[in-house]
Amino acid sequence: MHGSPPTMLMARAIEAFPAEQEMLVARLTVELMRPVGRTPLEVRCRVVRPGRKVQLVEASLWNGDQEAARATALRIRKAAVDVPQSPDPLPHPGPDSLPLWSGSWRTGGVYHLLGVEVRGPDGQA
Repeated sequence: MHGSPPTMLMARAIEAFPAEQEMLVARLTVELMRPVGRTPLEVRCRVVRPGRKVQLVEASLWNGDQEAARATALRIRKAAVDVPQSPDPLPHPGPDSLPLWSGSWRTGGVYHLLGVEVRGPDGQA
């Protein structure tokens, strides 16, 4: 079996693991240590680093007494943040005011050439 089903199983356990505040998984690191076949598995979840704002939560996938996979998640507190609006205008115009650069390297139908927009003063980048 590929790594997606075990990863999703551990990610779901981490998201469901209780917290005092509403938390959001900001980073998930997965280690696949042994093959995970189509056998009965057990998920174990624990807090590695407790905290009110930041937590480290770990989930392990066990096949009997052998650990097959481990996921470590960084959870951060969800909270509304007021961002003040600056009354001052921007010190320079935004990128949309610059002309698109159409250099000779923009030939061919590949993403790294067509999927990137390059802008610069006077059409130079």
